[in-house]
Amino acid sequence: MRVKFGKGKYRITSNGEVHVYGLMPNSNVIDWYLYSHVGTPSDSMTALERARDTFDKAAQAYGFETRKVPQEADQLRIATRLYEAAKARLIRTIEEHVS
Repeated sequence: MRVKFGKGKYRITSNGEVHVYGLMPNSNVIDWYLYSHVGTPSDSMTALERARDTFDKAAQAYGFETRKVPQEADQLRIATRLYEAAKARLIRTIEEHVS
């Protein structure tokens, strides 16, 4: 943190928030801002497992078979196909309402 932001330019609060002093992202304001959160490894794994479960449920809803830990290329391929399927459904719905 010291290398990335400089001495005295970051702080970690008692509830695990990491604050950084500097130019706020997408802004021209220099002040303290929330950079990230320090969690325990179990918190990180729980969040990762929830994300994987959500991904699997969405993929299965569109008829894709997934593994519990899809590879990055598979995730991109499935996400692209999910987007295309949702886009096609939206176009069909609009066409039905227009005609």
